[in-house]
Parts: sequence; structure tokens; C-alpha cells
Amino acid sequence: MKADVAEVPPAANVLVVRVPAIAAGQQVSELGKAEYGTVATNRARWEQKGTRARSELLGDKRDLPTLWGEQQNWLSGGLSGLLRLRGETTAALQAVLLGSTRNYHLHNRGIDLGGVGRPLSLEAMPPLDITHWLLRGQAVLICWSSTPGPARLMRNGRLLDASEGLTVYRVRLPLAYEGVPPRPEAGLGVEGVP
Repeated sequence: MKADVAEVPPAANVLVVRVPAIAAGQQVSELGKAEYGTVATNRARWEQKGTRARSELLGDKRDLPTLWGEQQNWLSGGLSGLLRLRGETTAALQAVLLGSTRNYHLHNRGIDLGGVGRPLSLEAMPPLDITHWLLRGQAVLICWSSTPGPARLMRNGRLLDASEGLTVYRVRLPLAYEGVPPRPEAGLGVEGVP
């Protein structure tokens, strides 16, 4: 493998999995199964190439979905990322998601890791970053709702009714790997990756 990328941004080491809407009292399992299957197929196809570059793993679904890829979509205002709601993703939500992961954001253009992209400004925003929660054995769940949140505003001592809004919930969860991790010879390993 050609090590054409000396370093990768920290966000490229944070996996992202979309959690679908879950009804009250229900459970969901095998999160990311479809994406992981696509990655396994694409990576196996890529590994058959004579010349391969590490930078090729950063795009085109040859590597697992990462926070870095999502940040690229949020910054460009695109809806092609994994964390989207059938066209309901708004600029406000993208700003909150970027603000929540600001300390892991690299100001670059796409896979040109040396290029300078559009910087983020958090002027007049409260400190939103929760990347310090991303420790071994923990996950961060970021969910949102297009209904007003539980906090109510007051004006002149009277509660205001809210008919619309955006509520973002950010929760830290314990994370444990279950089962047997895939072996490198199974096509999902990282042997030879710097």
C-alpha cells in the first residue's frame, strides 16, 4: 500500500453509525450492518488493485463511516452523509453538529488534507464541543427532534408557547464490543495501513 497520507485527521478515527428512529419501548440491533457490508465489499474490490493509496480509503465507502466524512458533508451543507433525515437536515442542525465536534474538525477541502478549507466560527455560541466525551469504551449519541424542547421561555413573567423548534439531545453512553472481532485475513483488517 502506498502511504501517501502521512497523517489523518483525528475525526477519521471516530466511527459514525446512524441510529434509526426507535419507537418507545423498542430496541434496535445490528447498527451499521448494511454500511459495514458495503465497506467490506468495496474494500475487497479495492485490495485487488495493483496500486493502492491510503488516501483512497478516506472516501468512496472503502473504509467505515467516520466523523471526518460527516463533518465534510455538514460543512458543505450536503445531505449525502450518513447522519441525515430524509431531507430534514437543516443548516441549524448542521451548525449544532459541527459545533458539537468542533475540536476534531480539520479545516481542509475534501480529501486534500493539506488544503485549507472554510474555517468555523463559534462567535456568540455557547461552548458546544463534546469531543472530550469520545474516550475508549464510550459513545456519543446525538439525536434531534423538530419539535420544541422541554425548556420553556418566559417573557414578562409569562410562559411562551412554542409551536416549532429544533431540539438536540447529546448523550454519553458506555460502549462494549460484543462477539469476535474480524480477522485481517477476513478482508476487514488493517494490516499494512500506517
